[in-house]
Amino acid sequence: MMAEQGLVGMLLVLSIIYVLVNNKEVSPIDRVLKSLLVASLFFSFFSYPASIFSLCIVFTSIIGMLKSPIVKCIILSSFRVYVLASLFVVLVVGISSWSYSIYNKAYKRILVLANNEQTLDHCSDLNKLFPLFCYNPQLMYLYSQVCKGKCSLDQELSLLQAASKVAPTSDLYYKIGDIWRSKGDVYEAEKFYKLSISMIPHRITPKYRLFLLYIEQKDMDSAVKLGNIILRQPVKKEGTKILRMKIEVQEYLDRAYHNGFI
Repeated sequence: MMAEQGLVGMLLVLSIIYVLVNNKEVSPIDRVLKSLLVASLFFSFFSYPASIFSLCIVFTSIIGMLKSPIVKCIILSSFRVYVLASLFVVLVVGISSWSYSIYNKAYKRILVLANNEQTLDHCSDLNKLFPLFCYNPQLMYLYSQVCKGKCSLDQELSLLQAASKVAPTSDLYYKIGDIWRSKGDVYEAEKFYKLSISMIPHRITPKYRLFLLYIEQKDMDSAVKLGNIILRQPVKKEGTKILRMKIEVQEYLDRAYHNGFI
């Protein structure tokens, strides 16, 4: 929470949870709801419930149903309640409909871009929609994948960097490293490869990319050291791609051994 919302956001959430859990007025329903709240918080130590919309709804619903201390009571007439409720519903439905239409249109444009030979410069509609969907993690990740090879390296780099700010993933970071490697910036490439490795240490691909960078730079010691780590790395699912990487690493280490580098 602090990483995504900052210190103020974390303190606000903690204060809400503290007030709810510390409330002394307890009913059987409240006991169940508090148990669910604690279970949700405990589960978040081991997974990413905030990334799943349905779990976010459950979490906020639990908070909404829990009894809390009354700070101030404002009495409104039934007419005012009806007007305020109507305005709230209209506002929520209007914003939701507008957001859905924007995201749906952007998603369809991205799919069209993925299935034809057009470059990014020719997609004027998508470029106009970009400021409206650039903070949506799912669309930004999809857009960054589709645009590979359809724009210049600088455009692709800026797009991947924008996507990584909204939805940072190990894949995005090593792909940013690939672009810096193509541009000849060894320092930036190594930095992003290592960042990708740090995010998910058991993955082979970012280590393999860094291994290739060390070979290109003729950094034999680093390449051999990392190559041995890759070969000893346990893999959850060893597919063709992983096997090909390991075979290439093994062949390089064999050549290094015969040439007296090891």
